[in-house]
Amino acid sequence: MPFTSSKLRNIGPRFGRSGFGRSGLGLLRLGTLCVASLCLLACTLGPKALRVSSAQYNHAIRQTMDEQLLLNLVRLKYRDSPLFIETGSISAQFQFNGGAGVSRTIRSGLLNDSWSYNGSLGFQDKPTITFNPLRGEDFVQRLMSPFDLETLMLLYYSGWSIDRFMRLTVQQANRLENAPSAAGPTPEVAPRYADFAHVTSILRALQIEGLVSVGYESEARPVASGLTGEAVAALDVLELTDRGYRVAPGGEADNQFDVIASVSKPFFRIDPAALGRKDVVELLELLNLDAEQLEKSGGRLALGSGVAASSGTFGALTLTMRSLIGTLFFLSQGIEVPASHVRKGLVTETRTADGEPFEWSEVTGDLLRVHSSAVLPPMGAAVAVRYRGHWFYIEDDDLASKSTFALLGQIFSLQSGNAKGAAPVLTIPVGG
Repeated sequence: MPFTSSKLRNIGPRFGRSGFGRSGLGLLRLGTLCVASLCLLACTLGPKALRVSSAQYNHAIRQTMDEQLLLNLVRLKYRDSPLFIETGSISAQFQFNGGAGVSRTIRSGLLNDSWSYNGSLGFQDKPTITFNPLRGEDFVQRLMSPFDLETLMLLYYSGWSIDRFMRLTVQQANRLENAPSAAGPTPEVAPRYADFAHVTSILRALQIEGLVSVGYESEARPVASGLTGEAVAALDVLELTDRGYRVAPGGEADNQFDVIASVSKPFFRIDPAALGRKDVVELLELLNLDAEQLEKSGGRLALGSGVAASSGTFGALTLTMRSLIGTLFFLSQGIEVPASHVRKGLVTETRTADGEPFEWSEVTGDLLRVHSSAVLPPMGAAVAVRYRGHWFYIEDDDLASKSTFALLGQIFSLQSGNAKGAAPVLTIPVGG
């Protein structure tokens, strides 16, 4: 039976409500909900992405700095020039984009229409990293200048083992040598080191027992004497006080004054109760220290830096300090190199007085061991670099080497932290 207009009018509203009104409106609402959900997800991902990205950058920079430090140690072993690069800055851009859509396909018939919806969410991280080569005059001076006693004090009060940082930073204690020829390119003749290493092992034992310490003591030292009251009145007393000076009565007359500075002097102290111990007696003998004077002073000695006298006993402990480059050279001597590189003359082979090959592991083996391999380093190596066709690495379970390597990183930061790098600055955009 043909449809009448009245029937068409009756069908039309029903189709509009069921075919488009309800389904279309429902899907439109669903599409709107998708867009809102995507926006909410983007807001949630933002902080999470920032936390994850920050941790990844931190890990990457630390790993890069460790690899650079190891690479430069290996370079020094081969008498190649080191190069240090610092990360100047990291600028990261985070981009989020999202979208959603609803579509309808109309076919013949009343119930054949189809609906579809889609959504998308995008996230992109575009970092720009700036590298700065450390090659300026200030950095070179810091690289080659001897450490000062303040650095030694910082390491001591940071909890580092006294034998570890002394063997790295001290070249001579009084007349006792700590492989001074190792503070440069590999020597041909074996160095003197054994007595110094023994002394530091005794100091470490005393440190563990709390029987040895270093510190500063204040000493009053006149810088101007016999000033009259009028001369003192002309001085800016507040400024003098701010600079660490004080004015006190002095001189021969009643109306005379002295300007006194408070000077901090480093000292080294052994607990008086330990002075009679066998290992301490041996320590004093090796360092040529005056045992009687030490006992009178309550175990306290002045601590200084410089070059000790060539004869006699000492009433003070004088340390000849290494430089940062000297410490790097010292640790590089013990790197294990391939036998083929030794045969080719790529590295210097040190020999004993008898002409036998000298094992540098005797000097630095308990401090730092760097292995080499022609194939890939073992899985999970703490740090590894490839150089001259071989891998050089520190094993992850070698805690002594990892401790020394971490200490070396701190020493490097202390000595070069304020140095200014030289142009050019290398800026690398990462990502597209």
